[in-house]
Amino acid sequence: MYNPFDYFDTTKKSAWNLRDAFSAYQKSVPDLSITQQLTRFHEKLKKENDNITDSWLSNWNSFCKKTESYQPASADTSSSIFNINMESSTNNSCSFGTVSNHYHNKYKKRGPENDDLENAPTKKHNSEITSDTVEVNEQLTHLEADQLADLETDQLADLETNKAVIINSQDDIWACWKLHLNDNSLHKYSLERLGIIQIGNKLSCPEYYSIELYNLLIYKPAPLINPISNNSEIFDRIFDLSSNKELMSRQLHQITYEEKQDPQVFMVAAVIEIFIKTIFADVCVTDQESNYSHYVIWPLLDAIVTTVNNLNFHCGEYRLKSVDKELSRRSICSQHYKSDGCISTVIDNTRIELAILEVSGPYKLDEQSRFTKDHIKAGYGLIAMINEIAYLYKYASFDIFTKVRLFFIHAKKNKLRLWSFEMPAPGLYILNLLNSVIIPDNCASCELPMESLCVELWNLRAMLQQTLITIDNLRESHIVNQRIYSRAHRQSPDLVPTLLTDALRINPQVKLDKDYLPADDELAINSSLF
Repeated sequence: MYNPFDYFDTTKKSAWNLRDAFSAYQKSVPDLSITQQLTRFHEKLKKENDNITDSWLSNWNSFCKKTESYQPASADTSSSIFNINMESSTNNSCSFGTVSNHYHNKYKKRGPENDDLENAPTKKHNSEITSDTVEVNEQLTHLEADQLADLETDQLADLETNKAVIINSQDDIWACWKLHLNDNSLHKYSLERLGIIQIGNKLSCPEYYSIELYNLLIYKPAPLINPISNNSEIFDRIFDLSSNKELMSRQLHQITYEEKQDPQVFMVAAVIEIFIKTIFADVCVTDQESNYSHYVIWPLLDAIVTTVNNLNFHCGEYRLKSVDKELSRRSICSQHYKSDGCISTVIDNTRIELAILEVSGPYKLDEQSRFTKDHIKAGYGLIAMINEIAYLYKYASFDIFTKVRLFFIHAKKNKLRLWSFEMPAPGLYILNLLNSVIIPDNCASCELPMESLCVELWNLRAMLQQTLITIDNLRESHIVNQRIYSRAHRQSPDLVPTLLTDALRINPQVKLDKDYLPADDELAINSSLF
């Protein structure tokens, strides 16, 4: 396996001694980022060695670029079994286990698509999952060593053989997923071709996924807040009159101004009023998508945004700024992406897009090809949105960046699907189905579906608030790291920083080039919720 410390064979310090020196130094400053460790280690060596040559300093630049993909070997790394406790790397989100220390992890910036692995790993595994370990039997006998170079990890060496690999770490999982998704047999418009893994609540494992890897994507739902049960003394009286929408409406208007100062009460009251005035009043939302959006979907999202400071909701044919900027970086100005709505914020006079909406036709329309096209289209837009955040705060910590969650709201048939989107590892994304809730059409039996809808809308509101906090942390990290690098650069002009943009896929597709996609089984998203 290639070792970045080999760059120093021509210096007066051997590669082996330098590796040990840096490994020891890392242990002495574990709280520093890899960029800070490299900078301070560099300064330490310069102080201790007055005779360091210009050649050594030029090699330092290459060393910095390679070190992020190197982990000093331990006594156990020669084994095909990786004994790492996965339980310590989980979080409280409702998606999956987190990834730690990715700023110096084993991945490098993804190369062009035609440089990817030519042979995909087999998709059939006979391993058995236990509470502590899982064996993923990969038949990779045709993979050459240079085809694994872009991963640059000692732990993946065993994938070149028929040995079983024990996976207990998130890093190992993402490495296997990256190999697993390099499959040219996937559908042309499959989101997996973009590095997107689709998981979620009651979402069945696609047949082209490894069931073992799929089951390792930990789903830990965060505790949900029920705004209706929290204010049952107000809303029970309203739902008791649901058999008569006129009486229900009168009771709704009995809610006082003081009670509506509670955001939960305000949002639920707004949601109930939307339905009383539209679907329960037989407004024509089943005829046209524009009517359904105008009377129902847009007001529902606006009820969330209204109660959160610094959030904006854009309705109608909203032109996604993130896609415009992504294409502009490639000098493409003739294409654009229009969503049916967007939730954004403005920080330092810059608009940041946090959630996109796609409405697949009027209420209760059942047209699978339309659902498929909007779902795929949204995946492309989400990549552009998260990429734009990386470009905006490129000096920030990747650990913080993995906590940034964007959202996709999809209205299809008589349901609303809520998805989250995040980047857990370089070149990989998670599109996670949070839930799918019914849009009720009967006033007399609306209490349960209305309650479920309000729970999910309030949960979305809470997650958007958390995303605002995370982006603020990302901004602070960017400012601090940029300052550290600028000062280190004065002493070492050849020092190159590790940027968030290094973790992005190169020139990902962000604009669907089709107006129509057939209802292909390979693109279907199967769930008992749908």
